[in-house]
Formats: sequence, structure tokens, C-alpha cells
Amino acid sequence: MNKILNFVPSKASAVKELLKGWNIEEPGAEISQVLAEEYLKVSGWAVGHRPIKKLAVEISGEIYYADLDTQRPDVIEALFSNAEGGAHDNSCGFSIIIASELSSVASFDIGFIFEEKIEWVGTFFFEAPQKVLIGKHQWLFLDNDSNDSVDQFTGMLEFPVSDQEKWKTYISDIQSISTINKFEWLMVLAPSKEYVFQDYYPHELSENNTPSQFMRFFEGHQKIVYPLNLLIHHRELSYWKGDTHWTDYGAYIIFKDTLERFHLPVLNFDTHCRIEFSIKNSIGDLSEKLPGHAKQPKVQLSDCPHDHSEFVIYDNRIPNNGRIIISENAQPLCSESILIFGSSSAYNLVKFFQMYFRRVVLVHSAAELDMEIINHEKPKYVLLQSNSRFINVAPEYLGTHSVRRLISSKIENFSALEVRKIMKLQDHSLSANEVFYSSML
Repeated sequence: MNKILNFVPSKASAVKELLKGWNIEEPGAEISQVLAEEYLKVSGWAVGHRPIKKLAVEISGEIYYADLDTQRPDVIEALFSNAEGGAHDNSCGFSIIIASELSSVASFDIGFIFEEKIEWVGTFFFEAPQKVLIGKHQWLFLDNDSNDSVDQFTGMLEFPVSDQEKWKTYISDIQSISTINKFEWLMVLAPSKEYVFQDYYPHELSENNTPSQFMRFFEGHQKIVYPLNLLIHHRELSYWKGDTHWTDYGAYIIFKDTLERFHLPVLNFDTHCRIEFSIKNSIGDLSEKLPGHAKQPKVQLSDCPHDHSEFVIYDNRIPNNGRIIISENAQPLCSESILIFGSSSAYNLVKFFQMYFRRVVLVHSAAELDMEIINHEKPKYVLLQSNSRFINVAPEYLGTHSVRRLISSKIENFSALEVRKIMKLQDHSLSANEVFYSSML
């Protein structure tokens, strides 16, 4: 994991009082532990106003020492005039490898021994890199994430042929399964915000960006939807400064587009459900990472006349992947059911689908289809939804992904307190008819 190196002096005047010059060359400003047994190396140089006997490095209460025995004529030449330089020893460099793994070192103190006393000059801290990139007009974007969003945008991340082939097989298998099980399906990729606000993003878009590579690979495929242009047309309403996800309004646009692609009527939805939006200042998943947690305006669906939680008949409360939410509507516009294998962007979509369909089952799986759930629900419509930054990793082969196994694995790794909390949140009066899903816990 990359870390940023920061230095805090022991006191403001310490360095100037003790040293004519110094520099820590290793570790650098950013480090990355590649090997499991990669140790901390501290190297550099120092020239004191008084003779320096040794370098001292303190980590977790233990002090390590190193001689200044490396010849650094370049340093002496830079610090002193020709006349002065001849009077100084070139041996001002140091290097020490400390048997502490990089990943375990949060900080270390640096000092130098003058005569018989250690004079501590300050502390170096390793800090995780900031996960937020600030763009034009203070719009926030994801940075330093596990999906390498910046590299995807700039075209530095290649789409491996092996993953392309896995995607091709996966999509082909879904088409076959949909024919056998008689359901209509679509896959919708939620564009990352930087593609919608390219002019606000402090990096240049490459034609070889990851979503473009993916869509070229599936060019002309009617079931795969990447609604970038649709969202750009409504971008100020569809996304907001403080979060990575689309707003309720952005989800509403995608909801209507999905209905049209399923050849379902859209026109009477707004009037029948009395859809209204409002603006609320909120803290998003990006703004919460910054000091002060500044609130930003976002467009959201007004609750009136519907309290959307009233539709929910089951929620297993598993965080992120493995969460299952089931909604039922006694007066739907469509008497069919829809099964959504979605990502975090699907939660906004559900607000609209639950007003339209008789039954909506949301499975948080980022477009990974579960055949056990398909066979149980026997849906008329299936929506696969994922965030576009996830597509650089191909899904498992169809039939191998199991939400039941995923939930079991997650619960095994939960603390006893986390398990008790989840179980306490289960509403058994609502889930009595959903034994298939409650049995997964």
C-alpha cells in the first residue's frame, strides 16, 4: 500500500540549531511494500554544526544506530565553498536497514549523537494517501482507490485479454440462461463521475479509457448499457460534488431508460406516483474523507406521498456485498417482478422500481448473477447493475457465484458484536414469508 511521508520537527528551531544541512533519501515521499519481508531502510546524509558521532532511529521504543561512514563529496561541495570544503570530512552519509516490515511502521524518530547525547530532531509519519481528488469548482473525485480510477481514465490500465474473454463468456451464458428461464435482462454500467464531468477532472481523458475499451469489445450489444451521454445531458442534477454515486435524479433517468429498453410503459409513472425532487445539503462518501466534512447540495427524491421503507418486507442488513432487500407493492403499475443484481448505485434505483413493480429483489453483488436466486424468484425481468470502475475485473463464470456462500463467509469473519447487531436488526414479523433468504444468515 502506498503511504505518504510527513515530517514533524521536535521543536521549530531544533534542526537549524543542530545541523548545517541534512536529508533523508530513503524512504522516499511515497513507498509501496511489494514483498512481505521488505524492511524499513533509512538512508541520507547530515552535517552538524558540531561533529556527529552516529545516527539514531527510534521505532516503537527501540533505538537503532548507524555510523555516518558513507563518502558524500557531493554534499560537502554543495554546502561549503572550496576553501571550507577541504576542512570537512566527506563521510557524512548513512544507511541502515531495520528489521521492521514497512507495513508495520507508522512512524519513526530521527536523532543524531553529538558527543554522548542523542539530540532528537523530529518524527517521520507514514500516512495513507488521500482518497479524494479535488477538481474544478471544488468538485470531488475518487483517488488512490483499489480500482485505479485515475489510470482507468487516463488509459494507463490495460484491459487484459483474459478478462475480456471471461466477460464475453459471462454475457453469452446470461443470454442462454435468459432464454431457458424466459426472462428479459439488461446490464447497466453506472459511469464514474469523472467521465460525466471530464472538464472538472484534473486529468486528461484517454480514448483508451477502461469503459471505452469495454464498450468497444461489446460494440452493438443491445443488452449492455453505458448511459454516459444521457447523464451528461442532465449532469448537474444527476451527480453531486460530495459523492461518487449518481443522485436520485440520475437514478430516475436511468430507471425510465431501463423501462423503455424493457418495452414497458413510462408515461403514466410520474403522474401516478407524483414524483417530486428536493435539494438537501448532505455529506457524501467523498466529502466525509476531508477535514470538516463539508455538506454539499444534492438532488433527492421527496418522500411524499411515499415512504419508501413501507415497501420493504425483508432486509438482511449485511453491509455491501451480500445485502438483500425485498420490496412489495400492493398497487403496482406492473404486476411482474424484477430481480436486480446491483452495486452501491442500485440503492437509488430501487426507490423507483419499488413504485413500479409488484416485487423487487435487490441483491448487492455488482452484476454477479446467482442461479439459486434466479431459480427461486423466477423473475420476468433481471437487471444487472455495476459501477463502471469495477469492470476491469471480470465476474466469476456463470453458476459459480453464490450469495449464500458469500454471506456465510462474511458472517464467519464478523465479530460477535457485529453478528449480534445484524441479528437484532432482523424484523422477523416481515421476513416470515422469506425463509429462503433468512436461511442464508
